Amino acid sequence: KDQGGMSFFSEIGLVCIDEVHMVGDTRGAALEALVSRLKFISGLPELASAPLSKVRFVAASATVTNVADVAAWLGCSEFGKILRCFMKGYRSLIYSGC
Repeated sequence: KDQGGMSFFSEIGLVCIDEVHMVGDTRGAALEALVSRLKFISGLPELASAPLSKVRFVAASATVTNVADVAAWLGCSEFGKILRCFMKGYRSLIYSGC
């Protein structure tokens, strides 16, 4: 029996968060609540075999200043191995125009 949509959440394995710097903003409260709820639900024993139990977060922002705090909140502790920062000069693909 589905308990309030729990089966939907159990299938989540990856969460992409754009504009993560908004978490500290008044508009970011919903984002913070959603991520916190997903983190809590992912630890429930009955979901141990579901993709959610190993949920990964990808957070993006061009202006976040507290990278270490955001990383800790998302459960990331290993800089360079799990946490990666790309500065404004980094381009994985070079755009040459048309």
